[in-house]
Amino acid sequence: MISNGRWQVGQRLPAERMLSEELGVSRNTLRSVLRRLEARGFVQIKKGSGCYLTSISPREVAPEQDEPESLDELLSKFEAGILFLPNVFAEAAPKMDAMRMHSLQRCTGLLGKAILEENWPEHKRQSLEFFKTVVDTLENPVITQVACSICASTSEAFPRHSSFEERSRHVLFSDFVHLLKALETRDPVQASKAIRSRILNTAIALSDLKNLPLPPVLKAAADEHLQELAAPRPGQTDSNTASHSGSALPLHECPTGKLLRHKNA
Repeated sequence: MISNGRWQVGQRLPAERMLSEELGVSRNTLRSVLRRLEARGFVQIKKGSGCYLTSISPREVAPEQDEPESLDELLSKFEAGILFLPNVFAEAAPKMDAMRMHSLQRCTGLLGKAILEENWPEHKRQSLEFFKTVVDTLENPVITQVACSICASTSEAFPRHSSFEERSRHVLFSDFVHLLKALETRDPVQASKAIRSRILNTAIALSDLKNLPLPPVLKAAADEHLQELAAPRPGQTDSNTASHSGSALPLHECPTGKLLRHKNA
């Protein structure tokens, strides 16, 4: 229906009842399909308004029709991510195959290039592709939808707040690299820690930039994680070292330690 030009870009699709009857599927099945189409950029679902066609190709950049999320909404998404994504990445890590890892390596390279060039639409596309590649291993469309929604929100921090200092941008990209390395080991514990650090660092950078308090769950997670980083490891004599995603780094050089220490100073 989309590919044969039945609807024009910007046009609202028929009501769910009409579409489900025409296609011979339940409304729940139709909603699942529409969410998948939205994740691929074909449609946009507006609560209380309907579903609108935004593109006839998943590679086309759809015009932005919604207002950007507020800072409070972004921090709420980060809070949801802390509670949700570590378990998802822990489950996905052992299932990563060579083809998916190749895709993640390519995404990471393009993310670095996008940050250097301040190409925030490309940064958002590659971030979404990175997350989707990981969570698709679980073959659960609901998990994919929720994870990609959180990812899209975390990426909003970049185009709207490009005044992040260079140190923060370096830390946030480093977290992607640590996440990639954790997934390469197929280690669920390291993957869970790496995505947790990624979410915390992004939330803290945004909180610092706009002088906003962290929501309670994020604040507790940040305090706990800083304590973990500062705690000496068994057999470790230097109290200023900590492990980040499996590699020992001085705390003042560890990406997560930099932002968390700064936040709690």
